[in-house]
Amino acid sequence: HDALSEHVGRPVTLAREQDVSHFDEGPVHLVTTASLDRVGGAHGHPVDARHLRPNLVVETAGAAGFVEETWIGRRVRIGPDVVLSVRSAMPRCVMVTMSQVGLPADRGLLGTVTEVNDACLGVVADVVAAGRVAVGDDVVLVDA
Repeated sequence: HDALSEHVGRPVTLAREQDVSHFDEGPVHLVTTASLDRVGGAHGHPVDARHLRPNLVVETAGAAGFVEETWIGRRVRIGPDVVLSVRSAMPRCVMVTMSQVGLPADRGLLGTVTEVNDACLGVVADVVAAGRVAVGDDVVLVDA
């Protein structure tokens, strides 16, 4: 661990892949197009949502800023069945800068997210009611 930490310049540990949770903060990560637009404007070019690896990207035409953060503590209905409870802002890490399948690395992205929104982008949500989600489903805020 020490040698790896020294090499990358920050404290890290090495673990077997199967021993590492891949739900870093919660079961669902949701981001809005308004947030992507806000970060893209500060970043100097559009931000591809695939860098963030969200479960859901919500179209928020006409909205500006980090809209989904106003949903914290609320429930969101997606389509006829799914209900999510929005828990918190999603803290971002160096993984947003890494290349993804079909997408090159974007080394400055974490710095931009940190500068414009304290290293958070998107929100973490818990599933209250499960179901199927389809492209084009309505997304509606409901009582908490």
